Amino acid sequence: MTPAVHCEVRKIAYRQSKEGLVVSFVVHPDEMPASLATAPLGQRYMLALAAIGDDEQPIPVAEPAQPVRVASPDRAEAGKARYVAQTPQEQAVTRAAMLPKDRRFREWLTEYTGWLSGEMTEEEAAWSIRHECCVDSRRELATDAGAYKAFLDLESAWLVASGQMAEARG
Repeated sequence: MTPAVHCEVRKIAYRQSKEGLVVSFVVHPDEMPASLATAPLGQRYMLALAAIGDDEQPIPVAEPAQPVRVASPDRAEAGKARYVAQTPQEQAVTRAAMLPKDRRFREWLTEYTGWLSGEMTEEEAAWSIRHECCVDSRRELATDAGAYKAFLDLESAWLVASGQMAEARG
């Protein structure tokens, strides 16, 4: 009896749950060890992985200089609680800060605004949001009713264009 099982897997998902990070792998049916397939859910394992190339040989993996930092589930929950406790205008400030990080939003904003120098960077998208809402700082969305309405109009146009919101009937 061997203490280890061996199989080839492919990483297919990476997400966060309340218990920690979830990395999902797919195993070809011909590769699935019977002991792994029949083990009860919750069985603990020690995991060692080596990336392999097309020649079936291990590929050296360079570790990042800094460890990847992921918000703990408790910290994420605290952030959600803070957001829910904010006024709608303060929530808009938060969303205005998050939207430029979304590549699809930047692509859409590039086309929407007629940006001529290629796809916008995060900084350019943040500037564009401020420009479209006529503010010097996103913070003004929380206190300027006109800027807040301009942001909601911009955000709604994005949500409709990306299929995340139905178009308003006229």
